[in-house]
Amino acid sequence: MDSFTLVVASAMVAGVMAASMLLLYRASSRQRCLLDWSLSGLCFMATNIIGAVALKTHPDHVAAPAIANMFYIAGHAGILVGVRRHLSLRPRYDLLVLLALGVLAVHALPWTLGSVLHRLLLFTPVVVAINLGVVWLLWRQPDEGAKPAYRPLMVLELLFMAQMSARAIYMLVSEDRVLTFMGSQFLQTSGSLFVLVFLSVATMACALIVTHQQELALRRASRTDVLTGWLNRRAALRAPTSSPDG
Repeated sequence: MDSFTLVVASAMVAGVMAASMLLLYRASSRQRCLLDWSLSGLCFMATNIIGAVALKTHPDHVAAPAIANMFYIAGHAGILVGVRRHLSLRPRYDLLVLLALGVLAVHALPWTLGSVLHRLLLFTPVVVAINLGVVWLLWRQPDEGAKPAYRPLMVLELLFMAQMSARAIYMLVSEDRVLTFMGSQFLQTSGSLFVLVFLSVATMACALIVTHQQELALRRASRTDVLTGWLNRRAALRAPTSSPDG
């Protein structure tokens, strides 16, 4: 599969992610994290659309990679924002905006202006830090009942972090370090393939988190009284009784 096909496919999958999260939000408007994940999908879609256009037009101006990288990192940060909101933490969109502006500003520096390799090495730690943030927040949650729904997203973020780190380390030790924006080199093509897989699995993982939370909420509601919060008759009847000898 060539680079252009991968980028277009990634744009379509990102669009599906954005639409799926938005449709789930319409069905469950209390889950505002779905809006964050929908915005994340839109950011990834914008990144890949810019990439597809760049593959056809071969722009020389730095604006194309700057905007593409801004949306790419904002997409990853959007997943972190949604996780924070899901866990009833402050989303911190202010930091996301500052991060996006910082990505744009960095592209004006001479060190990154004309080097795709330098940009790759610079932004890899940023994405890895965001991935680790998602994993850390989900890992430290005390609710054991929700952990099974968190694991797919945690594993996905860890795998994506690992492949990005491996690619960056390879570029540091490799003698062939010549990269071009949206080039057809194996390193960049494999990166596009990982993004495609990441977006596909992230859509299902985020949906699983929300649906599992709703299932737990319905289960709790069926066992407790609305006014007092105590166990209702149904829960009391289902509760195991100890034997006379126990």
